[in-house]
Amino acid sequence: MESGDKSHDDLKDIMRSNEIPLKRIVDDLLKERERPLSWLARQMDKTFDGLKLSLIKGSIKYTDLVRMAEVLGVDVCWFFAKR
Repeated sequence: MESGDKSHDDLKDIMRSNEIPLKRIVDDLLKERERPLSWLARQMDKTFDGLKLSLIKGSIKYTDLVRMAEVLGVDVCWFFAKR
């Protein structure tokens, strides 16, 4: 297993341990900002379907999480906070 794979697996474990799925966290942030998921996908240079699936499955790359946090104006740790 490559070191990148281990980091990805660790990230997925952290995301699974959250009480609220990542998709819902992102949906709540977008709702506060009155923006649709399609807007976020465009800002991140992702397809709508690809971004949605990665949020639902918890298979998003760390670099995409960082970019998403920048676009949404939150710290990346926001996605991992217990709620």
